[in-house]
Amino acid sequence: MDTTHSIIKEHLSGDEERVEFSFRTGTVDRHGYISRSALLQLDGPAGHDLMWIFTAHRQLIAEAALAYVTRHPMAGAIALGSNDF
Repeated sequence: MDTTHSIIKEHLSGDEERVEFSFRTGTVDRHGYISRSALLQLDGPAGHDLMWIFTAHRQLIAEAALAYVTRHPMAGAIALGSNDF
């Protein structure tokens, strides 16, 4: 598997329960999301908004997304939760 990877765009979901993103590995783009609970876990007691947390932890989230794709190569979407961090 090509290990060149990046998050290419992100946005807060309509219900504000997760941040959705597009993730590129090599030449393949996948849809993914990280749950509110996982983002709040990353933030600790700081109390930042979800997009701020996502931006602050973007590289860690990208590494977790790559690990998810490696574990679940046939998955249609990347679903990151608290147990991924």
